[in-house]
Amino acid sequence: MKKRADATGDVDRSVAVLLPVHNAAPTIANTLASLAEQRGANFSILVYDDGSTDATPEVIQEFARGRPDVILNRNIDNRGRGYARNALLEMATGHLVSWQDGDDIWSAGKLAAQAGFYDQMVAEMGATDFLVLEPVSREIAGRGGVRKQHLRPPRQVDVHHVFGEAYKTYPFQLQATFGPVEVFTEAGGFDPNMNWAEDFDIFLKILRKGFPLYVNTESSECAIYAHGLGGTRPMMVEQCQTRIRDRHRDFAAAHGYDLDRIYDLRGAEYLAYMYRAQKRYKEAFRIYRNALAACDFDHDRDRIEAVMRNILKMLDDVQSGP
Repeated sequence: MKKRADATGDVDRSVAVLLPVHNAAPTIANTLASLAEQRGANFSILVYDDGSTDATPEVIQEFARGRPDVILNRNIDNRGRGYARNALLEMATGHLVSWQDGDDIWSAGKLAAQAGFYDQMVAEMGATDFLVLEPVSREIAGRGGVRKQHLRPPRQVDVHHVFGEAYKTYPFQLQATFGPVEVFTEAGGFDPNMNWAEDFDIFLKILRKGFPLYVNTESSECAIYAHGLGGTRPMMVEQCQTRIRDRHRDFAAAHGYDLDRIYDLRGAEYLAYMYRAQKRYKEAFRIYRNALAACDFDHDRDRIEAVMRNILKMLDDVQSGP
């Protein structure tokens, strides 16, 4: 791997994979194995265990035996995803970083491809303070089983992508990013009080700071990660949404977008489902009602029909009982 320089152009940068974990014993061994199989890249692995109560620390310690490039920090209490990610940012001071979760699987050339594209963009742009993005796949667990979704970033990822309809085709994937740790710290780091969508929140912070995001549109998919809403508390999701709305409402408005309307519409696609899965139909109906109120009846007819179909399905669930 070529030497890398920081913003001053004269200090070598090392690469660190940042891995926050909590009770990941069923998956962490495969995740670490995919790291061990990385080709053409020199890197360290920084792990922060956020109060795991299962065998996660022991699995990591066994993997780290004889590997000085693996550093494990542990917290006795579970402080949440935002807190864990900030702890990793502190551990990674001065590094170029790539993120991995405890249930991700990387292709063998993933890290080398990201680092190579970053080098290419440094040479083209004459700067280093940016992130690069790669395609990923995610496995989504639902009522019909597990389905794979292939996510290829558009050529340009900016505020118009994140606030527009195209966002659902490529939502921000922290695992797809690569770049200087300073991009994250200078954007303000992760909100330690957010245990959901903390990655989307920092994405908006990065955009607000004006850091560029360059997309490797020619790369193949570089990672597979699990994505599911099972076990996630919908009220916690709404609380995190409120923090994002309050923090970024003015930023969205400055670019011509109504963030409250966006969240009301998107909530019908996943938040109502979460309440329905818990048979909390009153709360689910509230989400659907907000989505309908946010619709333009002249231009959003397809969306209105989709919401109404979901309401009818929910009524069937209510009538069918437990």
